[in-house]
Amino acid sequence: MPALGTGEVIPCTCPVCKAALTSGMALFRHLRSEHPDEKPYVCDDCQHHFKNLKELSSHCSNIHRRCKVSCNQCAYRTTIKAKMHQYVSIHTGGVPCPQCGHSFPTLTEMLQHKHLHSDRQTFDCSECDTMYYTLNSLQIHQIRKHGEGYTCEMCDRQFDTPV
Repeated sequence: MPALGTGEVIPCTCPVCKAALTSGMALFRHLRSEHPDEKPYVCDDCQHHFKNLKELSSHCSNIHRRCKVSCNQCAYRTTIKAKMHQYVSIHTGGVPCPQCGHSFPTLTEMLQHKHLHSDRQTFDCSECDTMYYTLNSLQIHQIRKHGEGYTCEMCDRQFDTPV
């Protein structure tokens, strides 16, 4: 095969209709004009479809090459350990609290519970039995669940924030 940049023509075949083309640029133009909605390039790892090799290559290097954590019970992979802990709960039936062992359906729920084991300050809602670990979270809850919020002067719709 000729080296790139040597000026030699490298024939190509359209992956959609198998048309023979004279170069990569001809293939690019052909795909754009003849098959604008087609996504003939398929990722071997996840079967996601792409319009061109550049998109496929970028996807593979950004998504699959960075994967550091794999599920030991199926093919699921992620770069974020917390997502894996939450995902594994579908196989195990829950995410256990490391302090008391109580199991929760999601990592988020377990992390919210885990705060009960700490001496961290909480902010309790005066209108219901919910508590928050930041004043901002409590204020958002109060506006959304109990407050009037902000009314748009132009359309009279209600919003959580003034902007």
